Amino acid sequence: MSEVAGYRMLVEASAKTAEKVFGRKLRVLVLANPTAVRFLVRATDELGIDLQVRLKGVSIAAVGPATAEAARSHGLTPDIVSKGHIADLAESLTDFF
Repeated sequence: MSEVAGYRMLVEASAKTAEKVFGRKLRVLVLANPTAVRFLVRATDELGIDLQVRLKGVSIAAVGPATAEAARSHGLTPDIVSKGHIADLAESLTDFF
């Protein structure tokens, strides 16, 4: 018997969700994988949100080099890049802050 872990990401580009996220003071945005980067960019583009403006002064954390590269390819510069696993993220955030 084999056990397989899986997940599915859905994009919800709604003004209500955007207000929940961007309507508060963010200190850090964590990008967990390259798909999350693409979905964030797509959703904000659909809503006409200037991501560069909204993330001014916000630290960006990327889980692993592939996620960091995906962020860079969309004009986002990660301040924190963990080794590649969510488990490494806490240590990377602690070291940064």
